[in-house]
Amino acid sequence: MEKFGATIKAQVATFREKLKIDAAWALRGLVVLYAHQTAEEKATGATYNDNGVGFTGFDGGILSSFAKQYVSRSWLSKKQMDILHKRMPKYARQLRDLAARKVETVA
Repeated sequence: MEKFGATIKAQVATFREKLKIDAAWALRGLVVLYAHQTAEEKATGATYNDNGVGFTGFDGGILSSFAKQYVSRSWLSKKQMDILHKRMPKYARQLRDLAARKVETVA
């Protein structure tokens, strides 16, 4: 994770900026967070468990819908992407932590 900054704070800031402007980052983050939703959350599009991973209750419905659409058809509309870029930066810390865990597992 060193390439994203020396400190966790710097890494989170980098993730936040990338999620705001980079479609690939925002879409990948969307899919990763959706994968961490429980089966019940995926089925209903709502957030029930406060497990520290996944969408907030406010974002659960719309971002789950976006994730399902992206997985099934490989694209989102411009309007959906605009919404995604506005909502994904709040998940920068979660995504950074998930990436760090993945790196630790591989190493």
